[in-house]
Amino acid sequence: MTPSPAVASTPRGHAATALLSWSVVVVLAGFASARLVAHDGAMLLVWANSFTLYLYLPAYLVVAWAAWRRKRKLFCAAAIVVGCHLIWVVPDWRPAAAPSPAIDHGVAIRVFSANLRAGNRDRQGLIDEIRASDPDILLLQEYSPSWRESLTAAGLLSQYEHKSEVLRSSNFGEGVYSKWPLADQNVLNADDAPIICLTVLVEGRRVRLYNIHPKPPSRGAYHRWREQWPVIFEHLQAETGPTMAIGDFNLTQHSAWHARLTATHLRSAHEDRGRGSAVTWPNGEMSLPPIRIDHAMISPEFACQAIYEGEGRGSDHRPLIIDLVLLPEP
Repeated sequence: MTPSPAVASTPRGHAATALLSWSVVVVLAGFASARLVAHDGAMLLVWANSFTLYLYLPAYLVVAWAAWRRKRKLFCAAAIVVGCHLIWVVPDWRPAAAPSPAIDHGVAIRVFSANLRAGNRDRQGLIDEIRASDPDILLLQEYSPSWRESLTAAGLLSQYEHKSEVLRSSNFGEGVYSKWPLADQNVLNADDAPIICLTVLVEGRRVRLYNIHPKPPSRGAYHRWREQWPVIFEHLQAETGPTMAIGDFNLTQHSAWHARLTATHLRSAHEDRGRGSAVTWPNGEMSLPPIRIDHAMISPEFACQAIYEGEGRGSDHRPLIIDLVLLPEP
């Protein structure tokens, strides 16, 4: 008797699935190994690490299929990949840290940070968000002369007596507006991607503030991204007092530079509040799964009461609204 086509094709189908499964595991194991030995060592690896949450999901399907088909070697190989993935992503769901007992005696600071998108044609949404938030410090990235005209016309800038601006018609202008006095103003990488760093005098105390927005790790800009981050890191590592580094970092929590920053005296406000899984980009503007490339790094002199993301209408970034407390000096 000749077997039916469906029955005859079953062994070949299983063999093809096994081959595909092994191919998936080998590729994902390659990315995982590269993360361990050459973290962000090339542009492809930077992007692979950025999408860590999604990249390794096929390994879970392989684990399930290998368990069903009792393919021990395949199961073990896929399980190792899944184990690495869990080690990397589970910390994003850690609960919030306990609040500092001194939080009621500090100075409250609200920061609003937004990558405005220089070519944003729907500006009223972000204008309304900034007005509703009423921040003490306003940090702007992709800040252009036309955006400044829009914010001025809306009356938003008149409430900020102190400012630092580096306007660009490109995507790399910046602005810092504060209700507290500013001092020691400086600009890192002042040529094509300026990063404003300065001191905010919060009720007489000196707080160092960095408005972060380096080049992205994309084709044509990757080498500048690699050049800028050592400079940014060197400056932040050298800070010894109250420090905030906030903005569009153009990297995720799975980046090697993020790990280096949090290995210093800085910590992530998102992770501090149990919101490590929050996302900010591409905000529905591209067919990519959402990730977080906007961050707020704070030193131990700060407590974070809350951090959340706005809508960011018209931008490919959701803004950050951060409620901080500058703790009393010991």
